[in-house]
Amino acid sequence: MLRFWHSLLFIIGTLLCTAAAAQEAQGPQVAALAIDRSKGFIFGWAYDQPSREAAEARALKEVADRGGKGSVVMVWSGSGCGAYRTLDAAEGNAYGWGLAATREAADAIALEEIAKRTTKVAFSNVWACNSDKTQPFEPIFVDRNLPSVVIGQQEWLATNLNIDRFRNGDPIPHFTDIAKFFAEGNAGRPASFCYPSQPCEVTGRYYNYFAVIDSRGLAPAGWRVPEWNDFAKLIDFLGGPSSAGNRLRAPVSWPEWSKPVGNASGFNAKAVHSATWISDVEDQFAKGIVERAVFWTLTPHRKRDYVIALRVASYGIGDETQEDSGDLISGLSVRLLRVPLDAGAIDRGAAGYPAPKPVSPAAPGSAAGGPGPRPKSATPVPKTSLTPATSLTPSPAEQGAATDQAEVERLNAAARAEADRQLREVEAMKAKAKADQEAFEKASAAHRAAVAKAEAEAAAYARAKAAADAQAAEYAREKAAYDEAMRRYREGTKPK
Repeated sequence: MLRFWHSLLFIIGTLLCTAAAAQEAQGPQVAALAIDRSKGFIFGWAYDQPSREAAEARALKEVADRGGKGSVVMVWSGSGCGAYRTLDAAEGNAYGWGLAATREAADAIALEEIAKRTTKVAFSNVWACNSDKTQPFEPIFVDRNLPSVVIGQQEWLATNLNIDRFRNGDPIPHFTDIAKFFAEGNAGRPASFCYPSQPCEVTGRYYNYFAVIDSRGLAPAGWRVPEWNDFAKLIDFLGGPSSAGNRLRAPVSWPEWSKPVGNASGFNAKAVHSATWISDVEDQFAKGIVERAVFWTLTPHRKRDYVIALRVASYGIGDETQEDSGDLISGLSVRLLRVPLDAGAIDRGAAGYPAPKPVSPAAPGSAAGGPGPRPKSATPVPKTSLTPATSLTPSPAEQGAATDQAEVERLNAAARAEADRQLREVEAMKAKAKADQEAFEKASAAHRAAVAKAEAEAAAYARAKAAADAQAAEYAREKAAYDEAMRRYREGTKPK
């Protein structure tokens, strides 16, 4: 009997060691969060997964099952936790997420993030943690949740980029002295710049091209610096070069002569010029007469050491939206494009730090690598008021909000129709202003002609009067001589 128990203990010990070795060989557990950015109340979690691919696929599948279009925003491994805050479907679309070593710290970040986007109370507070607490916490990917706007089939950063660190965490050298900024560029080093009189929070930062292409990655994860073709598609979608400018420009910061401004696209381009040797840029800011914005692309220019850029401007004679160029040491604004998970886009500005790997959700337990059923060792339900992600079921509001592609197309069509309406209003205002100007110029010309005629007539009258006065003076002289002659004649004397 004793031999039996010894054998049983030996078998159990062997199994436990084998399981531990298998767990160690498998690596740390991986978790992920995916959301529908257009409907933040639709989201999906994954945890205790064997790989990043499996975790992303699981989270995306949960979003799809709830009727949404998913986008992965957080991936991590080990003992950390993720938290997510969002609004009820009836309250609007705002959200925030956080990732930290503890659930409480992650939720504090999520609360801070959603507070940047809404003053309403976040109804949903969900979280997920990997159940294995023996592995170190390691963030794999965190979307910085930069403000964005969808224009056509593209999702653009809705403000000028204003970040002080590369994607890997290294600081980006920053200057407010233009000479020092250009010195960095001349040395081939990355740098950013802001004018002393203009806060970076208002203008965004001006980056030289060495910062744009630095291998550490200027664009945060999930974003990329655009090519010229990306801007060309944007301009074409907004009606071409003659129409796009008004739809791209923000309603503030532009000179009075360049208004009204439509900003129908939500791109929110501000007149911030560029970091240049031109000495009066700050004076232009002070007078409110800055009339251009210039954005980097990754597309080389036909000139050596130049890169194609986009210029949006208004010079009082109409909007200008066209190709420009910048030398490598110039400081230009940066707008980013979101990297779609299904696009396979190459982030040329972040060699060595690629965007999240695309994941195609597979059926549960399939040979394609899709995750199987959730492990039974799920994260335990907390004793606080926080609600675990696994306990959340789709609400009627979520189910009713799961619109299909036709609804998305309808919204896009409505947005385009509104943009066209605003453009027509602007064109009508321009036409009226032109007609009024032409009428004013015609009236002014008629007035000038009348004044010239009156002046000519007055001059002629003055000349005639002068002649008449001269004749009168001559007549007076002749009459005086005649009177003198008659006087002498009457007195019996002869005139001399």
